[in-house]
This record gives sequence, C-alpha cells and structure tokens, in this order.
Amino acid sequence: MYERVAESGTPDAPARELLEERSPAAVADRIDVPTLLTQGQTDSLFPLGQADAAAKAIRANGAPVDVDWIAGGHDGGNLEDDRVRQRVRGWFDRYLKDDEGADTGPAFRVTRTGGVDSTDGRAVLNGASADSYPGLTSGGRPVPLTGDEQSFANPAGASPPAISSLPGLGGSGGLAQLSSLGVGVSLDFPGQFARFESAPVAGDLRITGSPTATVRVESTAEDAVLFAKVYDVGPDGRQQVLPSQLVTPVRVEDAGSGKDVTLTLPAVDHEVQKGHRLRLVLSSTDLGYASPAAPATYTVSLKSGLTVPTAPGVTTAVAPLPGWVVWLPVADALTAPRPADHRRRRARGAGRRPRVGRRSRSRSPASASATPAPPTGTPCGTCPSGSRRARCSASSAPTARARPPPCGC
Repeated sequence: MYERVAESGTPDAPARELLEERSPAAVADRIDVPTLLTQGQTDSLFPLGQADAAAKAIRANGAPVDVDWIAGGHDGGNLEDDRVRQRVRGWFDRYLKDDEGADTGPAFRVTRTGGVDSTDGRAVLNGASADSYPGLTSGGRPVPLTGDEQSFANPAGASPPAISSLPGLGGSGGLAQLSSLGVGVSLDFPGQFARFESAPVAGDLRITGSPTATVRVESTAEDAVLFAKVYDVGPDGRQQVLPSQLVTPVRVEDAGSGKDVTLTLPAVDHEVQKGHRLRLVLSSTDLGYASPAAPATYTVSLKSGLTVPTAPGVTTAVAPLPGWVVWLPVADALTAPRPADHRRRRARGAGRRPRVGRRSRSRSPASASATPAPPTGTPCGTCPSGSRRARCSASSAPTARARPPPCGC
C-alpha cells in the first residue's frame, strides 16, 4: 500500500479505507478510562495536533485526560526519559493500584527551554503547567499580516525542495530543540514560495498552540500542494527561526478556479521576543514530503492575518539552580583552613629558638682590599700607646654603651 501511494502521490480508495480503519480515530469513541497523553513537541510524524484530537475525543467520553508536551519526538529524540517514566508510574499507581496519594502531575504540562547549561552545553529544560488542558486555540491573539498577491512555481520533479529539517540530525534534541534557542536551519528557494509578514511585536509573545490564517489559493493544476509554516524573524529581517522545524502540508483540491483555505499551522510552544516579526510562508516543496512531479503555478493572497494562541493559564515553574551553584561554596568551605589550625601552628612555633644564620666567610670587595689587621701582640696605632692587640681586644671590647674602636680591636 505504501509503495503504491508513494509512487502515485495520492492515496486511492483502498488505501484511504485501510488508513481510516487503523487510525486511533476509529476507536477514540470507545476509550473511557483515565488517560495520560505524552507527546513530543518536535514530532513531525505525530505532531501535537494528534494528541489534541485524542484528548478531545476521550474527554467527550467522560474520562479524565492529562496532557504532557515533552521535549523531543521522532525528530528530536526523548530528552526526558526519567521524568516521563516517573509520571507514568505515578499515573498507574493512582488508577491501577487505587493509590489516592500517588502524584499524577498537573492536568497540562509543557517543557520549555530555558537557556544553555554552561557546564556541559546542554539545553536547560523547565516546566510550565496549568490546572486544565488549554487545547490549541486558547487565548487567541490577532497578528495582522501584510503582503500582496504572489505567484510561485512547483518545479518539475518537485526539485530542488525547500528544507525545514535535516533527517538524521534530530537525535539528542537536534535542530528542532535548538530552534527554541534561536538557532535553526531552513531554506526556501526563490520563486517557489509566497510570504506574508507582520510588524515587529510590541512585547514578548508566547505561542502555545496552533496559529491559524486564511488564504486564497489558485492553481494551474487541478490540485495544489502547499507547505505552510510560521517563522520567528529577528529585528534585522534576515535571521529566521522555524519553531520546532515543523511545517503543515496542505492539499487544496479543485483549486483551478481559486479556493479559500483556512490554514492550521503546526502546534508549537515558542517565545517570540519583542521587536521580532512573524512570517507566514507557503512553499511548493519540502524535503520531508512528496510533492507533485508535474510543474504548476500557484497564486496565493491573504484573506486574514494570523491568530496566535497564547494559553494565558499556563505558568512557568521557577527553574532550579544548577548543582554546582550549591556544591561549589560547600566544597570551598570544607577545604579552606580553619582558624584553629592557624593557632596550633603558631603555638608549635612559639617554643622554638630562632635560627641564627652563619657568618659568611667571604669578604666583601671593600674588606678584601683593606690593609690586614696587625698580628696579635703588636701595637695597633690607635689604642693607647704601648697596648698590644690582645690587651686592646680585651679592654676595648664593645659594650652596650661604648662603640668599638675604629681599628676593629
């Protein structure tokens, strides 16, 4: 089935029937037990919209549902194994063991990136939560867009394709995780996309959910295949980041005479800083998806601006301090010398006699050139007449009050 659909580019009736039978939507109306949904924010195969649809269907059956948007996904690995495992264990303890004291966590939680740890270079993950699941459209805020009607091409063979993510670089967070830090790789080829842009936002804007916009699409082919995405654009207008490296594929059927389409863009949790812009882009190709091989021209115009969900009830928890902030002062205190050690060292040194340096046997240049002292028993010429050196040395020895004679006796 996959090979048949991949070759034609369009699912036939048997393929549609099989996919509908295997879809979770086929059994969602029968799930009536407490359910914990954990969904990766960087998952392009099963994006957050899939978890949202499941949560709505199960809640409609009267069952309690908690939702946890984790860091990672098929395109970003799982960066929170330990935390997720602990929460699942608490959920099972509560609803399988009937442990009413088990901690099942908040009704809604989303992991957010709070910078980079300077010790190991890893992204610092914080949690934000709410007492109820906000869905994907809570706190919608209008963001006007500008841009004229634009025409662009779907190239023959759908090549070269635009790049929203790079397969194989998703592990350990990859590009999708780095996009929350203002780093990303994306590429749209000139002549293969249309773009519409907002004014700089007046203050920080947190997007939590799926932005929406309405456009009019016209195609020279019967159908149009587009890939919609919203960029976070820096103040210089050139640096752009694609949140979670996600796009929304859209097939517009019977677009030959023009058709209005409401775009539901990828659900993300992303902060747009003050002074940045939002840029809506519709591309004819994408590296991660198959596009029609036949060339066509698409014409797109705006019918509305963006509506951006902000989920005002979601609050971010205070980030814990890194371990080294706590342990470094403790280690310093343990290794620093104590005052008692100084006192003991001074006490041990108090009873010792000071060491007296030996008299140097070498003469200074001045003494080496001076006239040698007269031998013992001869007059020195300075002391009283008739005295001998031995007597002079004894009688003229320096005392505390008298200075030694200049002869050195």
